[in-house]
Amino acid sequence: MLYTLTSERIPGTDGSAQNQPNHLGTLREWRVPDPGANPLDTTLRPTSSRVVLRVKEPQFNHDGGAIFFGTRASDRDLLYLTLGDGGCADDQNGQLGLAGEGPCISHTGPGNAQKLSNLLGKIIRIDPRASAGEPYTVPASNPFVGTAGARPEIFAFGFRNPFRASSDRADLGGTGAIWAADVGQNHLEEVDARVRAGGNYGWWVKEDTFRFNPAGFALLGLPSDGFVWENSPGRPAGLIDPVAQYDHDEGVATIGGFVYRGAELPRLQGRYVFGDYSDGFNSGNGRVLVVDEEDPADPHQRTPNVFNLTNGHINLFVLGFGEDARGELYVLANHDGIPFEEEGVVMKVVRRCADGADCRN
Repeated sequence: MLYTLTSERIPGTDGSAQNQPNHLGTLREWRVPDPGANPLDTTLRPTSSRVVLRVKEPQFNHDGGAIFFGTRASDRDLLYLTLGDGGCADDQNGQLGLAGEGPCISHTGPGNAQKLSNLLGKIIRIDPRASAGEPYTVPASNPFVGTAGARPEIFAFGFRNPFRASSDRADLGGTGAIWAADVGQNHLEEVDARVRAGGNYGWWVKEDTFRFNPAGFALLGLPSDGFVWENSPGRPAGLIDPVAQYDHDEGVATIGGFVYRGAELPRLQGRYVFGDYSDGFNSGNGRVLVVDEEDPADPHQRTPNVFNLTNGHINLFVLGFGEDARGELYVLANHDGIPFEEEGVVMKVVRRCADGADCRN
């Protein structure tokens, strides 16, 4: 089986402008005749699929989009899926962006990410195999099974846009824990380590370790995004702070990667490798980064726990990361930052660049 997550139009609409940006995040299961075959052989491509799950996403952005299986024996057959808070700004209804975009729609109560009655702003966990006439099964071990008013698919909540997440490869000596990179709004980016079942990761009460006020537009009386206002690690109680964070002087959107469990780079063993899209939305200056949880830096002097893995920017937009069967890592990038023609590149993370190769420094 092969699983994909795509944005699809709402049934009964024609996809025209008045029906956008509303769309459905659609998880599909495909039957693949031979998953090890040449993907360019058109006779072996998937020919049929079934919808496992659909989630209405009211805006064009914050779709999340990571899908992956667990790597522990206990969750090897369970599929994790990350979903953003519904998009627009501040995870609240009626908000207008700084350029007047909006108003934001379909953000209810204290914000989707904090509400257990919907799947937006969550990491969910399901068994994707159909059972008893249902398209998927909810594992009995999920933390909100049996909780009144809560969607039992939820594994953890309080995320803004957990664009990428992954499982630390238990089959290669890792812990099987879930790591996620949650894209921030206007100020901060975060990495969440060892995501806890049932854990609340703060958005929109907090953005990273800072308290967040989502009511900028109501307070100021003009279009305005919300804002951070106090560094408050460990408070309020019950919210889980990130293991690493950095501000928008250093990047604009965190791109989640993997805990390294390969053999070619022993100094990286057990460390989380991730990236940032760019230092600006038009510059194409992405970075490849690594988390060092033992970094003793004073946060007033420099950003703790986050280091460049390469010497600096790689002169491309960083879009994602890949991991092979042996745990070696790859960086996915392109020149434009958006899908356009055939400009994407796949680069392997290596200790030292070969002479004459196109290596990034």
